Amino acid sequence: MQAVTEEDVLAVNSRDQQTQVDAIMQDRIQRGLLEAGVTIVSAINTYVEAGVAIGADTVIRPFTFIGHDARIGSDCIIGPFAQLPPGSLVPDRSVIRNNVGSESLDRN
Repeated sequence: MQAVTEEDVLAVNSRDQQTQVDAIMQDRIQRGLLEAGVTIVSAINTYVEAGVAIGADTVIRPFTFIGHDARIGSDCIIGPFAQLPPGSLVPDRSVIRNNVGSESLDRN
């Protein structure tokens, strides 16, 4: 028999419980990204859906939404105020701000 944490078996029966479960999932998703070398400037002001892959040394600035299954390369700057729809593909060294296009990031 394998023990699970209390948060692994939470049910959603109210709006309050929905908020609690969402906060737990955001913490898990963002912690995994941080461990993979992504910088999240303001975790509380960033929302990342499940299935997102982000390369190392990418910086996610506040008030950014990243939709499920988005793929973001390494060494990018995303935000502030960026919204990437589900399935977005962002190449390495890109800059995306305020939902307005992207540009190559040349740090040399």
